[in-house]
Amino acid sequence: MLNKFLRARNGNIAMMFGLLLIPLLIGAGIGFDMMRIGDGRATLTEATDAGLLAAVRARTLDGQLTKAQAQDLARKYFDANGGDDSNVVIDSFEFVEDLVNGTYELIVKGRIKTTLLGVMGQEWAPINIVSAAKISAPRNLEIALVLDNTYSMVGAKLTTLKTAANGLVDTVMKDVDNTTKVAVVPFSQYVNLGLSRRNEPWLDVDDDYSETNNVCWNTYPDKVQSNCVTTTETCSSTRDGVTSTWSCQKTTCDTDWGDPVEVCDDKTVNYTWNGCAGSRDYPLDVKDRDYAVYKALGLLNTWCPREITPLTTNKALVKAELTAMAVQGSWTYIPAGLTWGYRALSPIDPFSEGITYAEMNDSGAVKALVLMTDGANTKSADYPYHNASGGNGANGIVDETCDEVKTDGITLYTIAFEVSDTSIKTLLEDCATSRDHFFDASNSQSLVEAFDAIGKSLTELALTK
Repeated sequence: MLNKFLRARNGNIAMMFGLLLIPLLIGAGIGFDMMRIGDGRATLTEATDAGLLAAVRARTLDGQLTKAQAQDLARKYFDANGGDDSNVVIDSFEFVEDLVNGTYELIVKGRIKTTLLGVMGQEWAPINIVSAAKISAPRNLEIALVLDNTYSMVGAKLTTLKTAANGLVDTVMKDVDNTTKVAVVPFSQYVNLGLSRRNEPWLDVDDDYSETNNVCWNTYPDKVQSNCVTTTETCSSTRDGVTSTWSCQKTTCDTDWGDPVEVCDDKTVNYTWNGCAGSRDYPLDVKDRDYAVYKALGLLNTWCPREITPLTTNKALVKAELTAMAVQGSWTYIPAGLTWGYRALSPIDPFSEGITYAEMNDSGAVKALVLMTDGANTKSADYPYHNASGGNGANGIVDETCDEVKTDGITLYTIAFEVSDTSIKTLLEDCATSRDHFFDASNSQSLVEAFDAIGKSLTELALTK
């Protein structure tokens, strides 16, 4: 009787336990499903972030990449980073961009397959993931725009350069609360330091002066011309590698000069500083140091482009200076612009507006120099002037200066604008931080694209959602 009672009791307990186990198992199954869904959503969120970053980087660096192609690229990265899961169905995948504000989104909607929840009628759990990113300049960004202003840039080429450079400025500088600094360094055979810097302790320039001498020359008061013939011909002139032609008239005559008569008079020559800087003796012309002892040198009676604009956060000023650039000078000496662009980024005199290199490295800041020229060096240095024939000597100075710039951690971009000389293109490519930092702009459109790509590469992409 007792055994019968015990068997009945144990059966009841087993039944009760079985009844209790069912909800426990269901609860555990639901908990497992919820954990799977949570892990799946986390994986898909990371995949969405990866897809968005890949698409935005490609879209901003490649001006030929369409929005649709960027979305396809985002999907490839999404799938490669966990999005291609047999338990996941993607119903919509959309890449959204706001180019004006530099914001981007990747919106992914779909479903994750469930297990036990499916038995209870919920076969799929919905997912709705939005990844957002914004492009902005690094916390500290300093750029020197070193731009060829020689005569060969006259006309449409200079107009295009102004458009391209202003476009870069719009990309990296805000209109208000701007922290990015930009310097403008126009160059030809020399650069212009500005008359206001004449008495700076790092500069040595002679006072303006006049020199009067008695000069004699021959005149021909009895000169007679006869049998004069006027013809129409084609005249030409070449300045900085650019040849211009036009129709002109020439007159030739038989000339009887007669006896010369000497005339003497006082002639005054004025020697004036126009702001132009020469080069310190080698190797100091490629170095950024020792200005207290070995000063920068001002040259009298030389001509140079618009004066340097030091690093500034004033966007309106930078754009005004770029717009005001004008061609000046028939010869090209690239080291003039390169060395002063280097000095503009430096934290020491002659221009000390830049942060220190230690601060740059510690804070993740960026210093960048953008060098653009449309031709080879046509002059070399005969210190302190740049009047020596040919540019081979200048090419060596370019090489050494570029090495100095890169050694200090400055990112160096170079642009060859409508350059056919392969040697100067090789020089500029070697000068750049890498091959990806050299641009061979064969026409106006590619020049604009080069500056656009540089501006975008100098911005940072950060996830905001």
